[in-house]
Amino acid sequence: MTPEKARSGSGAQLLAGYARADITPPLPFPMAGIAGPKERLAASVRDPVSATCIVMRQGTLDVAILLLDILIIDGALAADLRAMAGKVGLDNLLVAASHTHSGPGGTIEGRGTRYFMGRFRPEIRQRLLAGAERVLQDARADLAPVSQLRHGSADVPGLTMNRRLRGGPVDDRLSALVLERPGRAPILLGCASGHPVVVGFMAPDQASADWPGDVRRRLVEEGYSPLIVPGALGGLNVLFPEMPTAAEDHLDLVARNATEGFRQALSTSVATAPSLRFSQEEVAFTRAYPPYSGGPPLVALKAAVSSLVGSFYSRMVAPLQQSVPISVIGIGGVALTGMPADFGVAATRTLRDRLAAGGCACPMVASHSNGYVGYVHLEEELDFKPGHDAGFLTYENAMAWYGRGTARRLMDAACRQYQALRS
Repeated sequence: MTPEKARSGSGAQLLAGYARADITPPLPFPMAGIAGPKERLAASVRDPVSATCIVMRQGTLDVAILLLDILIIDGALAADLRAMAGKVGLDNLLVAASHTHSGPGGTIEGRGTRYFMGRFRPEIRQRLLAGAERVLQDARADLAPVSQLRHGSADVPGLTMNRRLRGGPVDDRLSALVLERPGRAPILLGCASGHPVVVGFMAPDQASADWPGDVRRRLVEEGYSPLIVPGALGGLNVLFPEMPTAAEDHLDLVARNATEGFRQALSTSVATAPSLRFSQEEVAFTRAYPPYSGGPPLVALKAAVSSLVGSFYSRMVAPLQQSVPISVIGIGGVALTGMPADFGVAATRTLRDRLAAGGCACPMVASHSNGYVGYVHLEEELDFKPGHDAGFLTYENAMAWYGRGTARRLMDAACRQYQALRS
């Protein structure tokens, strides 16, 4: 690991800027998120996929949060985005994928990636990079004084379901930070959990930002400039994704409930000091054999086969060794930390609790940030228990490419960096 010194805005005026741009490729284009031997091509666009950016400045410290409506930010794309952001003067970057399963694929080179992503298309990847550069520049040009910061959280019971363990933990908490700017739309940084798979499962040939895109649209209609990062994703879906509900009805249900959750969070929000801090460290990983879950004979057999397949697949898609930056951004009483994974629901809740115990008033934990090391669950969740869905258990374990201790190492790094912010 390579710790870095925490950086602070030193009490100067806090500024914030916002930008969003359409990055939808021309039709037809390959979509990511549903595995198969043939490419899944977008025949229509339900709603645009976007690049969204918040830039904040305080004194000599600049920090950017960039969200792309795509399935995954792999290590190579994350490195290119960081290099590009550095060229425009934004060295402190947290970049995340919304993880929509109805966004553009074709963005990753590699033998095994085409089964989830479609064949590599350099023009699509370049379009993503160009859109990201545009919103980074536009958000920086939009910088304006922040008159007030407010943050809050609310629970929306029934928003999510544990797809991995019947009756297992869920994450129905939504958190929001609002940056008020006189004369301009307030910027809303939100965090919400649950796989964005509604459109992908029900209308597989439609491009869409899925339910987070619908929440974003509703918040725009209410006068906000929103950026919503994905919270817990490992083992967690929004409610009823596999039920035979019409896609539009399902999207309306989820988006309406999530939007109401953000309203509740803001209705009880508290003002916080307008401070900006950033800390980061590199954590090195070496590819390991995927965890074996065990269980009753048929489940154990399935687990053994899945682990073996996962081991072969990881050699095609996961670097033998990689270092991933673990970033923590402190904005007033909020700490946003990025996890480079489908971060598990119990791991997300545990990390939030640890950050809160360390003094954070409003912790946000974002999956799919700054790279990707697979599905990540707590070690005690990797072994079979009654109530486990054998399919999701063995699949997610097979996608745990860097060993059983990955969650602990990521959480420890995030907590170290949060404490560095406070020192």
